[in-house]
Amino acid sequence: EMWKEEDCGNNCSRGDGMDLVDMKPDDDDGVSGSLSGSAGLSIDFSEEATAGVPRWTCTVSESSTTSGDLLELALPESVGGVTFDPDTYGPQLRHKCRHWLGSLAPLLGKSQRQISVFPSPLRHFRMRQKFSVTHTSGKPALVWANSDEGLETFPAASELICDAMPRLSTKLEVDEVLGNGLRAAHLHSTLFGDLVVSLFYNAPLHVDWRASAAGLRAELGEEARVSVMGHSKGVVETLGRDFVTEVLQLPDGRQLRYRQIVGSFSNPNARINEACLGWLCEMINRLETDYGLCSASDLLELYCGNGNHTCALAPCFRRVLAVEINKALCHAATLNLAENNVSNAKILASDSAKFCFRVLRAQAWKDPDTQVEYSFRVVLVDPPRQGLDATTLKLVVSYDALLYISCGADALQRDLSVLTQTHEVVHAAFFDHFAYTSHIETALCLVRRSLPLTSSGAATAAAAAVAAAATATKAAVAAAACTASSAATAA
Repeated sequence: EMWKEEDCGNNCSRGDGMDLVDMKPDDDDGVSGSLSGSAGLSIDFSEEATAGVPRWTCTVSESSTTSGDLLELALPESVGGVTFDPDTYGPQLRHKCRHWLGSLAPLLGKSQRQISVFPSPLRHFRMRQKFSVTHTSGKPALVWANSDEGLETFPAASELICDAMPRLSTKLEVDEVLGNGLRAAHLHSTLFGDLVVSLFYNAPLHVDWRASAAGLRAELGEEARVSVMGHSKGVVETLGRDFVTEVLQLPDGRQLRYRQIVGSFSNPNARINEACLGWLCEMINRLETDYGLCSASDLLELYCGNGNHTCALAPCFRRVLAVEINKALCHAATLNLAENNVSNAKILASDSAKFCFRVLRAQAWKDPDTQVEYSFRVVLVDPPRQGLDATTLKLVVSYDALLYISCGADALQRDLSVLTQTHEVVHAAFFDHFAYTSHIETALCLVRRSLPLTSSGAATAAAAAVAAAATATKAAVAAAACTASSAATAA
């Protein structure tokens, strides 16, 4: 059972090619294969001059020609089949965005032709990393993706994890109590400086394990910041804590503190997590300005996890109801709300489909403790890779605005085929949580087509229409020039 993804509630199907110690990367991880071009689309990238989080703009325009197959990238350096080469990261990310846009672009609104892209740090971007342990050389060695190559560092892992890896490896080699029977090591770190090392064994923990683990803990850093956990057939020994504390900086200047439970879901790329929180706050502000949706209404959040988004968005709404099936994550979310002084949000432990069925049947949701009836106009969903179930989809389509965060392109495309019958995608973004793999996270802001704009929203829409017309004209001129050049060459 230890080789499977930990129980993480509604998010348990998330994986990214770097997450599971027993999972080889997908065949196209690293985006090294040939991908087909996007028919009838011209896709261009530009880098925005922003302070703080890097941000690109991807502009999609109609084209009379089909772009050719995307060129295969030469990726020289790899670990376990995934390439970590900063010099090729930019082409890889553009390659990946074009590939995903091939299926998503037809479902985007006609006015939505500029997509924000948030690139990952080039290295040391993963705050948590899983390694398997081999004993082929007679000594335990950290390996990844079922390779036999012992690792002393890992380019994707945080600097804190990379700093701990050689010391952990040395300790495992010289201390048989820690090394014998060890089959996996999971390291969970934070920008704040916390580290938990979880060791998984095939056999019961040795009677002297705690003493040896205390030595490892002292070797890895300050006792207040480092914890060590031992797992063996349902038995868990903990020296320190079974959680880490993360502190994230939002673009608006707020700092949010989060308790992340070891073994439960948390976003692996902290810097991209900060970017996503900033983008969501930006979308809420736009929904308020353009449609007057947020400050006087309530937010429904499904698949809320540990309250990652809840803490950031709650100040923008009258009330928030956040739903999560995993009880450990519900507990963490409740603590995180208190830690960040959020008093207008409530965490509800429930399966999304069951909750949505009750709301559809009652045509409302009333707080059983206060008997206050919530008035939802905006809903945020962050489902697992398989997307929304039919009952959840039926409920969310009834609200005026929807923020949809997706880690599965096929499921998103399926759900959008339903959602875009009544709603239009007005903003979109790609977040590269999983650099150097084929996976990317997509975030969309959808609004009901019949929803009227405020006066300021109408002015913004008019300006956007002018900009879109200018972009279309530019693309048409370029296409005409290309056609004329081809004709001249043929002549």
